[in-house]
Amino acid sequence: MAFLIDGPNPDFAMRLHSARRQVDMTQAQLAERVGVDKRTISQYETGHMRPRKNTLYLLADALQMDFEVLKTGKSK
Repeated sequence: MAFLIDGPNPDFAMRLHSARRQVDMTQAQLAERVGVDKRTISQYETGHMRPRKNTLYLLADALQMDFEVLKTGKSK
């Protein structure tokens, strides 16, 4: 199954998708940990939506990664 990013936020979408796969977590599991719907995670990963700052912190924490790296792809 191919992973398709067709939204306006492709860089963030790829970072999120890769980070989630790296920790072997499903979209549903990540959604539950962050407190959003699974469809929201899907929208983030296809590049159609970007999370708000507080949700981004929750995502980074759930994925055990640095907030700045998830947000921008670069560390401080």
